[in-house]
Amino acid sequence: MYETPELPEHVNAPERHPLLDFTRVVLTVVAVFGAILLAAWWSASWLARQTPFAWEQKLVGDTILGPFEVASDDARGAALQTLADSLIKQMGLPPDMAITVHYSDSEVANAFATLGGHVVITQGLLDSVKSENGLAMVLAHEIA
Repeated sequence: MYETPELPEHVNAPERHPLLDFTRVVLTVVAVFGAILLAAWWSASWLARQTPFAWEQKLVGDTILGPFEVASDDARGAALQTLADSLIKQMGLPPDMAITVHYSDSEVANAFATLGGHVVITQGLLDSVKSENGLAMVLAHEIA
């Protein structure tokens, strides 16, 4: 009749404490994940500078303005675009870098630039700016 032989004590026990292995694995995972994040951060900033403006415009188009309430007030938008165009001539931007200024009837005083050369100016900002020179400074900041 066959009997299971007696196994020696600690046959399946590791030679060192299991928490040491666990700590080593966790630290390795954290280090690898951190290295991946750091590499992604560095490469993203490098890639952003290398991406041609035409690609950026083609990728985002006007869809980037979706979440923002852009009004269709053609008179204000045209006046803002005219001011921006005169600033762009002085700023020395590349000729293929088209900047489009949009008007928003939001009462929050704000101006911001988004991808693809879109700049949004709100009614709240227009109400709070005291002169055309002040508005030109805000526009120049957003274009830059």
